[in-house]
Amino acid sequence: MLEQFKNKYPELKNLKIHGFSGGGAALQRGGGRVTEVAHNHGRVARYFHAKTMGPSLLTIQGHQMQILFSPSSIALNTLESLVAQNLHARAQTELKPNGEHYVLPHNDKAQNSGNYNFNQLFANAPWVSVILGNLSSRPSKRGGISSINENITVIIYSIIILSYLFKIYLRGDTPKLLNNRAITVERVSAHSGTHFLNYLSVSEGLKSLNYDELHDMYHCSKSCRDFMRNTALSLHMTDFDIAWLTMI
Repeated sequence: MLEQFKNKYPELKNLKIHGFSGGGAALQRGGGRVTEVAHNHGRVARYFHAKTMGPSLLTIQGHQMQILFSPSSIALNTLESLVAQNLHARAQTELKPNGEHYVLPHNDKAQNSGNYNFNQLFANAPWVSVILGNLSSRPSKRGGISSINENITVIIYSIIILSYLFKIYLRGDTPKLLNNRAITVERVSAHSGTHFLNYLSVSEGLKSLNYDELHDMYHCSKSCRDFMRNTALSLHMTDFDIAWLTMI
């Protein structure tokens, strides 16, 4: 994939790209940990004057798990996304020999920004899982609603009523899960056992925004990429014969 990028954009031929070097995404774990663990073990060994060290024990987490245990199409897409995001990040931060940017740093509020499109996806998706997911620590940045807004009360009590209908008992009048908790969309759906709502949310949101325009954003936005892939994974685990009954 990296070679395809460089063949398409010859001006990037001198840009060093490493798919697992992070690219600015805190959750893009994997490759960095391999050297980081050994580095920290070396520091500790030096501190305690150790003469020898055994092999490092590495945990499997985050994107490593998606690459190793996901369906092949999702694993391949994970690898492609890591390279694409790193390329995008490097092109924005590194300079050409003449001092110009390969790609101008983006403005999050610009209409042609991937973040702007993703914000609109959050703000426009009609399903409850996205609405609740938007009640995070930064809802206003995504065009969402804050904890002091009266709409929150409407949403919370609507969910409480639904919980009684579905015989799902929530503690308290305003459960923490629904009270402006900083929790991602796919986690809300996982906690509530409504994975399939992720699919409906994404489908409706993309339909309202135009699928094609979001392609680049999908590859370069960590949040969108993870959301989409987690949605795909959750669909593999959903029994729709049962799941659709919760929509009645």
